[in-house]
Amino acid sequence: MIRDGHCHSTTCFEIEMLPLEESIAPLLKLAGFTKKSRTWWRQNKETIQVFNLQKSSAGTGLLFNLGIYVRLLGNECNPPAGRCHIQARLEGVTGQQEAAIILAAWAGSSKTAELTPIVLRDGVGWLDKLSTVAGIRQHVGSGLAERILVVDAVRELIAEPA
Repeated sequence: MIRDGHCHSTTCFEIEMLPLEESIAPLLKLAGFTKKSRTWWRQNKETIQVFNLQKSSAGTGLLFNLGIYVRLLGNECNPPAGRCHIQARLEGVTGQQEAAIILAAWAGSSKTAELTPIVLRDGVGWLDKLSTVAGIRQHVGSGLAERILVVDAVRELIAEPA
């Protein structure tokens, strides 16, 4: 239980927000995402878009997990990124310079001011491109899917005529 801003129980697991989280949370909310812990979801007619910040076990770095959950292939409402039908890391969907900044975040050396525009432009931009089955078909068919995980069920779905 939290009283007076302090935890008074051993079952209290309040997660301290990271500076990057504080920076992107209001912007993702404006874009229609909902948040729980360090995961954001945006519900669409055909997909659920997932953005997850994963803190390193040492607590010094961050990973940026992206996911697309195809509604035709499951019935989850708020899937974790690891159960999405399409999965990527932010550094896999951006340019080389941006990827270097993102990978430096794993070592704890990237700054929020450097990361925020990359998350919003490249991360959310990638999620937007894959927000429909048609968008998924176009992206995977273009050869841009080399650095992402696409489950076989998605490949079968997009192989069918539109």
